Amino acid sequence: MVERTLNTIDNTTVGMAIREGQKDLVQLHCTEAIATYLSLLPASRSLQPNAILTIGEYFTDIPELKHLTLEELKTFFQFAFKQQRYGKLYGGFGYDTLLDWFNQFWEERLTAIIDYRENQHNNRTAYEKSNRHRSEGDAFGIGEILKYNENKAND
Repeated sequence: MVERTLNTIDNTTVGMAIREGQKDLVQLHCTEAIATYLSLLPASRSLQPNAILTIGEYFTDIPELKHLTLEELKTFFQFAFKQQRYGKLYGGFGYDTLLDWFNQFWEERLTAIIDYRENQHNNRTAYEKSNRHRSEGDAFGIGEILKYNENKAND
């Protein structure tokens, strides 16, 4: 079996990494992202190291997280912490804040997937419709050529 790391950029999901015995690496990545973010906050909003470890551990156990690729997990942390896309932190940081931000990310992700699938379906339907017209002879004027040949044969 090929050993993977969190630095591998591929379609490996968090669930696959956990099944391959790398839950500690996933948890470490989550904890590191949280700790890095909290280190940028004032000391009054900071958490104890054991609290950060606990949040990282609980976050790793979210069922939806297992469906994300490792790259998507990194993207979530970038959106949440660096870009503050899901809201600024006004009070203290905790598991509930992280979960709220993740739920917003999850909803965005689902909406993007639905839009992508609908677009694929619409494109496939349009392609099949154009193929159906071609098979009937209309696309290349074959119907008109057949009529011309029939008229020519009748003359």
